[in-house]
Amino acid sequence: MATATEAKTSNKETTKSFPSRLQQAIKSWEKMTEPMRDHREKMLKYYASGYFDGKEAQKQHPINLIDRGVGIITPFLVSNNPAVLVHSKSPKLKPWANTTELALKHLFDEIKIAQKTLRPAVVNSLFGIGITKTGIMKAEQVEFMGYL
Repeated sequence: MATATEAKTSNKETTKSFPSRLQQAIKSWEKMTEPMRDHREKMLKYYASGYFDGKEAQKQHPINLIDRGVGIITPFLVSNNPAVLVHSKSPKLKPWANTTELALKHLFDEIKIAQKTLRPAVVNSLFGIGITKTGIMKAEQVEFMGYL
């Protein structure tokens, strides 16, 4: 059961405006993830061999092993676009399943999902956290064989 103090605290939180609650959440997230973000920045500096800040390299790096490791591992994790396989239990819907499968393969080829989305997410995850935001956005109208 909630005590009177907890109830007052929760009422204070809900009576605050949304922007102030959002700012408080952002500050707490920044505080919580500060060690991870510092480590990621440090790893990216090593990965860039001193060219991270856009200046000349301060130290000589005979062999950048981090770059070699990322270059070797990334193609194994993401080599091509994801394979798509759509099945239907109903025999009536098998043509629709095949059409959907072809449409998804075409979409993945057109948006270059492996190169533009999955590979950057894999590289980011090697240096800390890899987050990919997904959603539906109409960037442009594409006409395919006379159909929109």
